[in-house]
Amino acid sequence: LVLGLVLGALVPVRTAAQTIPVRLGGGLSSLVGMPFDVPIEADWTARADKLGAFTLDLRWDPAVLRMDGGQVGSFGDITVNQDSAAQGVLKITGANPVGAGGLITLAVPRFTPLAAATATIQIGLTELYAAGPTFPDVLASAVVQNGLFCPARGYWGDPDLDRSAGS
Repeated sequence: LVLGLVLGALVPVRTAAQTIPVRLGGGLSSLVGMPFDVPIEADWTARADKLGAFTLDLRWDPAVLRMDGGQVGSFGDITVNQDSAAQGVLKITGANPVGAGGLITLAVPRFTPLAAATATIQIGLTELYAAGPTFPDVLASAVVQNGLFCPARGYWGDPDLDRSAGS
């Protein structure tokens, strides 16, 4: 038993506490023509350090979704390159020397559905660093979770589709 404990201590193990989920939050559903927000989240709750910097791109089908702007999240100031948004690509980067911890919202883009079709919204995470003073690279610890937009078929409690819960 003691030998097993000693050998187990020598083998590096990647624990769940070390992983950093990066995912899309919110409800990825809306009616055609009705805008909805998509928070991009980094879950730093299981780590002792803080998020210092990131770079990512978001990709979607521009025939199904149109990006109509957005807002910053809890991470702090970000830089957004929207020059390819009409083609379904949004590039986002941010740096925060003090860092951010907990469940961090990196950015909140707003989309409007153009068609009643499904579309995958993909996160391409290319850089992820913990906060200073050394800014260690933690990209290998990230686990990216893409999202699937599903069109809404109507309003809850609205069988006659008049956008009212009346009958």
